[in-house]
Amino acid sequence: MLIIKTILACGRRVTPKAGVPAGMVRRLVFLFADAILHREERKDILKNRNSIVFVTLLILLAAIPMTMAKDSYNFVVSRTMFVAGTEIKSGTYDVKYEVNNTEATVLFYAYGKAKLQVKGKVAESSKPADYNSLMIGKDASGREAIKGLMFRGKTTTIEFE
Repeated sequence: MLIIKTILACGRRVTPKAGVPAGMVRRLVFLFADAILHREERKDILKNRNSIVFVTLLILLAAIPMTMAKDSYNFVVSRTMFVAGTEIKSGTYDVKYEVNNTEATVLFYAYGKAKLQVKGKVAESSKPADYNSLMIGKDASGREAIKGLMFRGKTTTIEFE
């Protein structure tokens, strides 16, 4: 920036040689200063673009382990139902479960917050499920209820009473 100010100041003090109009010399000095200024701006833009690319790559690299370690499963409950005697409202839930022998603790999360925790029994099916699926039936009171969960790519199912 100091170089540009110096050039501009020189352009005001230039005394033209014989046969060269003063305005033309000043114009050339200003064009030269303008070219240098734009080159500096381009360097700044390139630095900013490189920074943005670098930060984006870091974010993508950080996201890879999160996408590979899938410990929750997405389920859509289309209407209000019951799970193990507890009401669950319609919505999209991330489901996580922990298995302890034949018992399972299942957590239903909505918007990152735990909405419901229920207990179920672990069962094995003969082949892996093609989709995350809700097994729907009637509970002891005759209400519509989620009787079990099947997890995509797993033979493990969790059944509720």
